[in-house]
Amino acid sequence: MEEVVKLVTKARKWNVLKFEEVPSRRTDPKNWKAIITDEFTSRTNKTGNDIAYSLWKKHGAILEQLGNAYAIRQPLSDGTNFINYIISYIEIYKQLFNSQTKSEIDFYDKFTQNIINIIDGTIDLKALYQLSLLCYISKWGSKKLIEASLLIFRFVYSLRVSQETRVTEKTVINHNKSMKLIDYILLLNNEKELLDWLRSYTVIPNNRNIGGVKSRFINRVECFFSFKTKQDFSDYDTQLLAKMKQIILQKNE
Repeated sequence: MEEVVKLVTKARKWNVLKFEEVPSRRTDPKNWKAIITDEFTSRTNKTGNDIAYSLWKKHGAILEQLGNAYAIRQPLSDGTNFINYIISYIEIYKQLFNSQTKSEIDFYDKFTQNIINIIDGTIDLKALYQLSLLCYISKWGSKKLIEASLLIFRFVYSLRVSQETRVTEKTVINHNKSMKLIDYILLLNNEKELLDWLRSYTVIPNNRNIGGVKSRFINRVECFFSFKTKQDFSDYDTQLLAKMKQIILQKNE
């Protein structure tokens, strides 16, 4: 539950209208507790009403609910409303990131296990990736989830190949803050606009300091997606996008 609270707090605080830092529970427990108390106690309505805000699409007389019943940035009331809100995101988190499938593991689970769950360097890239997918489900549900997960991965983990120096928590926060990833996910009109925007993002590999974490990451990506880059990584993103396109087309057949 703690991990989910941390992620939804970031979704609510990392807002283009009023960006607020979220302190680490590990390094700054006092301020972490204060910001959680403020967001989910002091700022909640005191009506006790269990109201869920979600996005709906109308086709003539037919209404279609697109995302999660409880929008990730919605106003909250104390009591049942907050509890149901958190429970809904715990369930989404489990389905996305804690799969216990014992039969044939599908592509998304393999991708999570072989790429996302391998922590080599900072864990903050994984946190931003998970936060982004929670926001995607909140707004659009599971529609085009494979495509979204791949393109969000490319966007978030581009820092692994574009940075000359090591990737830190601050690097990840600034990446989201400058590019407004979470806001794009939650504010665009439909998932196609979002996916087109993610696809248009430019990744420029940096071939300095290519040893260590950077090389290990690129090798894992090459192995998983079955391609081989040039020695200077200059064609890394071109090949990655091509492989992602193949996977998405196969999943849509």
